[in-house]
Amino acid sequence: MRIACPKCEWEPAPSDLWSCRCGHAWHTFDTGGQCPACRQVWRDTQCLACARWSKHHDWYHDLPPVDLESIVAQQDEPTVTKAWVTVTAHTRHGAAFRCAFLLSDAR
Repeated sequence: MRIACPKCEWEPAPSDLWSCRCGHAWHTFDTGGQCPACRQVWRDTQCLACARWSKHHDWYHDLPPVDLESIVAQQDEPTVTKAWVTVTAHTRHGAAFRCAFLLSDAR
């Protein structure tokens, strides 16, 4: 999987660090956007190259496709139009992380 800024395509190196409001600095993509010190989950991530903010999950490219229809069909309620999907992935640096996505069938 490739990790890159959705706005400028910059790819962070393993040595790049982000700072949390608690003061801790860490590589946000090693933890899926969660500060290991205070457990704050960052839903948005600022690019260190272009300084623009994007949804954290938009940085992850080449994720496996998700079949929402099949997930919804497996739910108890046939009228359910939302489902949580958890993806476990590995960065190119070998770090494993899990991301949960709420998928919605917006019709």
